[in-house]
Amino acid sequence: EILDALHENDELGKSVLESLDERLLGYREDWIYHLFVPDHMSSPGYIHRLSQLLFTLAMRGRGIFVGRGSSFVIPPARRLAVLVVRDFRARTARWQQQNPARTASEARGDLRRLDRLRREFVWKSFRRAVDDPLAYDLCVNLDRLDIEAAVRVILAALERPFPHEFPNLPTAAAHSG
Repeated sequence: EILDALHENDELGKSVLESLDERLLGYREDWIYHLFVPDHMSSPGYIHRLSQLLFTLAMRGRGIFVGRGSSFVIPPARRLAVLVVRDFRARTARWQQQNPARTASEARGDLRRLDRLRREFVWKSFRRAVDDPLAYDLCVNLDRLDIEAAVRVILAALERPFPHEFPNLPTAAAHSG
């Protein structure tokens, strides 16, 4: 949806943004690409437009943003930044389950490459470490909590800074009793 909003009527631009997703082009690549695609959006231009869009959407109200460095763009008063973690072995098993044609070795390589691209994207874009726990309001470890428990924890964390947004959530006091 974010890619669609960045390039609503520009299929070539959309395909360029999809290729940039999680992997920013270097200056030389940007320049060469611009020679062949005159309307090409540079990496800094992409980050600028992405940041503007995330900020604008966040200011409009409720939304869930996954990745793209959104926690580094949206002001803390307007978001709950959640870092979700899981052991690499468990992530590899899940990846292999979702991609049955991949061997265990290929799955590990896929995840290492994806992790590296995400780290590089956030560092190049926002000069922040994507896995710095101090950059988040909450860290959820899926090795310790199942999905349902993680959702309950996140909803409880949302209740505190945004009680007017979630008036029907049961409060912690209702459970203590």
